[in-house]
Amino acid sequence: MTEIRELLWPYDRLGDAITALARTGGLEPAPERLPEPTAMTPQQLTEWITAAGQLLEVEIERTILRHRDLPSELAAGRLLLARVPDGESSRFLAQVRPGVLLTPGMREQRVPQDAIRAAICGGIEAPAKENLGPVLDRAGLAGTDRARAERQLIRNQLALHPIVLWTCRTPVTAPWRKLFRQGPWLRSMIKLAVLQVLRLGAFLLAWRVIGQAVLTGRLEMGWLTAWALLLLTIVPLHMAGLWLQARFAIALGGLLKQRLLAGALRLDPETVLAMGAGQLLGKTMESSAVENLSLSGGFNGLIGLLELGAALAVFISAALVAPSLCLAVWLIFVAIMCRRYLARARIWTQTRISLTNALVERMVGHRTRLAQEDPSKWHEAEDQELGYYLAASQSRDRAEALLALVPQSWMVAGVASVAGTFLSDQASQTPLAAGLGAVLLANGAFRKLTGAAWQLMDAWIARDQIRDLAASAEIKEPSGSPSHANPPDGISAVEAQDVIYRYLGAEDPVLRRCSVRVGRGERVILEGPSGGGKSTLAAVMAGIRTPQSGLLLAGGLDRATIGSEGWRHRVALAPQFHQNHMITGPLSFNLLLGRPEPHTPSDQRDAEEICEELGLGPLLGRMPGGMAQVVGESGWQMSQGERSRVFLARALLQRADLVILDESFGALDPETRKMAVDCAIRRARSLLVIAHR
Repeated sequence: MTEIRELLWPYDRLGDAITALARTGGLEPAPERLPEPTAMTPQQLTEWITAAGQLLEVEIERTILRHRDLPSELAAGRLLLARVPDGESSRFLAQVRPGVLLTPGMREQRVPQDAIRAAICGGIEAPAKENLGPVLDRAGLAGTDRARAERQLIRNQLALHPIVLWTCRTPVTAPWRKLFRQGPWLRSMIKLAVLQVLRLGAFLLAWRVIGQAVLTGRLEMGWLTAWALLLLTIVPLHMAGLWLQARFAIALGGLLKQRLLAGALRLDPETVLAMGAGQLLGKTMESSAVENLSLSGGFNGLIGLLELGAALAVFISAALVAPSLCLAVWLIFVAIMCRRYLARARIWTQTRISLTNALVERMVGHRTRLAQEDPSKWHEAEDQELGYYLAASQSRDRAEALLALVPQSWMVAGVASVAGTFLSDQASQTPLAAGLGAVLLANGAFRKLTGAAWQLMDAWIARDQIRDLAASAEIKEPSGSPSHANPPDGISAVEAQDVIYRYLGAEDPVLRRCSVRVGRGERVILEGPSGGGKSTLAAVMAGIRTPQSGLLLAGGLDRATIGSEGWRHRVALAPQFHQNHMITGPLSFNLLLGRPEPHTPSDQRDAEEICEELGLGPLLGRMPGGMAQVVGESGWQMSQGERSRVFLARALLQRADLVILDESFGALDPETRKMAVDCAIRRARSLLVIAHR
């Protein structure tokens, strides 16, 4: 076997390895040339690889798994990149598919998976083998028994040892056409269509066999046996189709959820503020309708269309003109009813989202209304809103009821049209059997189509509601260059020159040629009146808002050079209290939200230390779970001052070059405020504090 070392990529060709792996795996990377990596720490190497993926428009995710899970990960069929120790340097292993490596010569080489696993784990297994040598010698093991025992002992000893891999895939933010072109979606649809065609063929043939045998009076055992075998054939075809539908629905549903989450994270802050919590909640609820209704309705609609096509083919082959014309008329009727339902369903959806928005706004302001608003006005507008919703619901239900009458009315009309053929020519029984079978087939097809129609139309309406959310996933953020993923220290932490920022729809800018510079190691206080643009400037400096013009530098480099992710690593912002949130989860998760996962014991120690410095020690002592205690809206409730200090600790734990605190000390008493200020000055590399004048 070829020496596996010859199949590994050298350290200085890491960029070529990533590009070749993405291109060979069909990810269609952008035509960018990656620079050679320099000597880096493991964390810096991860940031370099992530930045390289962003530049190539490929998602590269670091995966940390246990030693015992490595064989299953290698067999999963993903595009994997692994670091292999090689003396004082390192090499990289690029797996295209299970048991196949991509070599520096751009060839695909098949290698046993045990050899791949041994190459990845060689650096951590070698010390264990040395320690096990004397033990196995005393046990008197040799040959195959010794190798088997050594292998099993190493697996047990290193079962939980972490292994780092990088997984390459197409990002969920890629255009839909690219996702569908590279995914298994087209193949799955073809397989599903073939299964349905085979099922329909077996059904029609079974109907023809039994119908012809009964109507001609030749009901023999051979015909009954053929009919029974055809019916038995339909069962596995139907089950295979359902299994394929389920797999397709789960995969596509997961992709849709990831896409919407990515879109929500890339929404412009001004858009979020303009929409409000109620409308955002309503739109988020519509996303489930897009997933559930479109998938179930799409499958049923596809099957219904295939069945209608089969029924029409039977009518034409049997020369049944009247049933063919009747089927065409009913299709036109279905189209008219669908259009009528769509118009009414749009009105109903808009009314429902308005109700959701009003409900959320009332819930948010419940305490204020309870304390200050006249009780006689609490429900002043609710009756009118519910009246509009009731009228819209009744109109939609009537349209849906008319759509549901299509299958029953078709059954009457279809049987009547076929009966005319039977009365005109009683000698020929074959057209009658074929026609009745086609009528029943079309009846089932209309049931599927009418059910799928309202599902697909509701999904289409829901798609319109979440269109902005889904489209925002494709908003491109500056990817930066891997060479500057770990930029050298500059003279200033962050510098803004002649920045102009204007709110969405506003004529006058809130920031007009604003310039500020925070040097490395400096502690700066920014004071000003309320509404003067201090928080907006903080958001611009943190990269949350993009200015219309001006220059922003972090460490002497702009955002396009560093990239959005690199900028967020260098600048950490603790927004004002009403814009900061405690996410339901363990306290440690909320504190270490800005650090890469999985969190190490060192991260946990840092979080505990900063909590003690901020005076949160008594709080941790009261919590039954300590740092693992679930906090947030549905967890342990904390006071405003305690939450403010958690927000402050979260920003400081990011270890950014510049920490911006936007009125983070306003909810603290003088003694606690002094403690928090001292901690921020001691912990932050550079600090910008925003306060009222």
